[in-house]
Amino acid sequence: MSRSVGILLTLVPALLAGSFALSGCGSPKPAPADGVDTSDATILDVRAPDEFAEGHLEGAINIDIRASDFEPQIEALPRDTHYFVYCRAGARAAMAVAQMESSGFTNVTLAGGIDEAAKLLDVPIVT
Repeated sequence: MSRSVGILLTLVPALLAGSFALSGCGSPKPAPADGVDTSDATILDVRAPDEFAEGHLEGAINIDIRASDFEPQIEALPRDTHYFVYCRAGARAAMAVAQMESSGFTNVTLAGGIDEAAKLLDVPIVT
């Protein structure tokens, strides 16, 4: 058996069991029961402005990951703040978290999609 087939056979059960963690996706998400404190945190919505206008988490700031100025906007953020990052379903948020961590941010949590983030953070969705 080739090495790559052996690796694949090792990963498939982990993927099916849902225990495979994405590299660079931030620190583990705290469960809502952990009493997530967002009072000193920044909630970051990385969707497009039109998506943000349709509904976003109360108090969130919008920095569109697909915008040409995403990187400079992220670089301008303070590094000593805890960030909870979300998007529509979680994929763009995962990319943003990875980019933030590679830029030196150390306290970034992937909050997933908007509905998941609202539950996790106990923050309402507003328009």
